Amino acid sequence: RAGNFTVSPAGRLVTADMKYEVVNSEGGVFAITSPQEVTIAPDGEVSQRGEVIGRLSIVSFARPDGTYGLRKVGDNVLEDLGQAGRQAAQVRVQQGALEMSNVNPVVEMSKMIMALRAYEANIQLMKSHDSILDRTVNDIGRPV
Repeated sequence: RAGNFTVSPAGRLVTADMKYEVVNSEGGVFAITSPQEVTIAPDGEVSQRGEVIGRLSIVSFARPDGTYGLRKVGDNVLEDLGQAGRQAAQVRVQQGALEMSNVNPVVEMSKMIMALRAYEANIQLMKSHDSILDRTVNDIGRPV
């Protein structure tokens, strides 16, 4: 999912950690001679110096049963479990942009603290209620 690609010393388009080569729609790799002159169009078409050198292979793994047939094997790396992906439809690629997390850690931490405080307040309320019931049963209801 991470689309921050770089060019390896061998002139291949690779992931930022340089562990995996980016695959084109024909199953091959991109040979890059001048990284500064590479552009990627919204449809995934990769050009170098104005000449098209291939199209990104963007696939979808969604299956009818709602699963994906993928297994997480590392940071932003998923392994295909034999469920051949199919070419994704209606894809839009934006060069120079990265997909960000849909979670804001500060907001979520604030919500967790609020939930913890509400939980603690409820526990105090239950202890107070239990104490009142205990006093009612053991002290007020005791014959003199």
